[in-house]
Amino acid sequence: MNTDEILSYWEGLWTKDDYYVYHDISLNTDGISQLLLTALKFIDEGSTLLEIGSGPGTRSIPIAKDKGLQLTLVDKLESAHNIARKRAERYGVQCGYVVGDAIALPLENESYDVVLSIGLNEHFFGTNRYNVFSEMHRVTKKGGRTVVIVPNKYGTIRLEQVIKEANGTWMFGPTDLFNHKELKAAVESFKFSHIEMYGVSAITSFVRLLPQKMQRAIFKNEKLWTTLVNLPGNFGVKSNTNKYFGEEIMAVGYK
Repeated sequence: MNTDEILSYWEGLWTKDDYYVYHDISLNTDGISQLLLTALKFIDEGSTLLEIGSGPGTRSIPIAKDKGLQLTLVDKLESAHNIARKRAERYGVQCGYVVGDAIALPLENESYDVVLSIGLNEHFFGTNRYNVFSEMHRVTKKGGRTVVIVPNKYGTIRLEQVIKEANGTWMFGPTDLFNHKELKAAVESFKFSHIEMYGVSAITSFVRLLPQKMQRAIFKNEKLWTTLVNLPGNFGVKSNTNKYFGEEIMAVGYK
């Protein structure tokens, strides 16, 4: 895929239905939200949060409301911002919206307390892959945090991608996935005072292997999903099982 094809693909994903506008995220039963809440511990109300490659702000909007943060969303597609505006209105959150590229952010140095990406960095290759991390570090304030959340190479996503590419249902375009060691090494390339690593949802990662309609049905069945995510150890973000084999992994760099 070239750049235009990739952008066209993502635009189609965001605009094909209203799922990303009306899909409510429960912070207590969503693995990525559990990682985010961990990353945002001891962040003051009113702090600035920037999400890069934000899409519709699926998780950053409810997190901003819960923590009282000033949220700015950056995405290359105006269509993503259009959905984010509808979502933010539903949550009663005021957001800033910037149309920009993750490899060359149109933002000032050291301008945000927390700089976040979710499921973004694995979609970049070669020099651009480095540049995304570099830009995130650049716009993070001294004393702030850079937070990178990606699907884990050693989770179920590789098997999911193989299966769904074969049957034509893979939704997320080309990827070059990270494992725990690779993500940590990427963040260590920059001058952070220290780095913390986390993971989540090793047990419930099997849901990734199901067809999209089945996934969404499970997510909407609150009783079933709550039972699954609360299985022992699933949300233990500091456990080695989740750090190395969880569905999602996270690096937090303190600048």
